[in-house]
Amino acid sequence: MKYVLATEAKQRFAEVLQSAQREPVTLRSYNRDIAVVLSLKDWQRLKGTNLQERTERTALFSQRAVKA
Repeated sequence: MKYVLATEAKQRFAEVLQSAQREPVTLRSYNRDIAVVLSLKDWQRLKGTNLQERTERTALFSQRAVKA
């Protein structure tokens, strides 16, 4: 993962976006991580994984409720 200061990201926004296509970019301000810029593909994958996990958990709880 790449780290970029927030002020640098502001000045070089296009470069940050390009870097985010290859790997997530963590923005830092005052020695704290404040945000992560990632590609749309990565975001959709994470969102899909989260949706898949929720769907699986809901099915599991439904099965348990039927058996009870």
